[in-house]
Amino acid sequence: MKPRTLRSCARGRSLVASLALLTGLVVPRVARADDFQYDGANYSFQITGVPDLDQKRAFSRNGTVFGLPNDGKMYCGPTSALNWMAYIANHGYPAVSPGPGNWETGSLAAYNTITFNLLFMGAFIGTDPIKGGGMGDEAVESWLGAVAPGQFIVALVVASGDWSPRVRDAAMAAFSGGLVNIAMGWYTNADEPEAHMRVGGHVVTLVGGGDDPRRSTSAGRTPTDFRAAA
Repeated sequence: MKPRTLRSCARGRSLVASLALLTGLVVPRVARADDFQYDGANYSFQITGVPDLDQKRAFSRNGTVFGLPNDGKMYCGPTSALNWMAYIANHGYPAVSPGPGNWETGSLAAYNTITFNLLFMGAFIGTDPIKGGGMGDEAVESWLGAVAPGQFIVALVVASGDWSPRVRDAAMAAFSGGLVNIAMGWYTNADEPEAHMRVGGHVVTLVGGGDDPRRSTSAGRTPTDFRAAA
């Protein structure tokens, strides 16, 4: 799946206002083939090797492929969190579940393993199969702390009053070494003075971004592929 690009600019107030959550994992430096550039004015970065796990998972008719409650339609949070867990497992912390490996392979065993991990992560977060929701910071902290105590710092930044994290804030957290997920809300009348009503939301894994005088962009792995074997 191609990363989705989120743009933040002067007229992008609806997007900026809707950013609701920023979860960063600050990890010890490990050998990575990432690309981070800064010329004194503008920056760009790309984090390589981050899995793009499927969120929507249905049970197969013959019972060989395991699915998630409500086919995982509300599991963007657990999936985005597990993207980083798999990444961390492949970068020096093999005890972190789901463990090291290529989790995007077509292997049935690998697919079902990720499904079970998503089910557990959803339970840790408190994801409702119908309504979604749940903050992921404590779940991720527990997930990592069980096998690597004291090795990770999990931070949560949320909107407050008229202020909310911007796309650029998330990108700079990642540029500074964090592993970042962004949760965004979608609201009615986002650019108008009328009351705002939340009508949906999504969580993405931030894998790249850039900055110039005109705009800030960030590329996120958005876990919305549907996979259901017959």
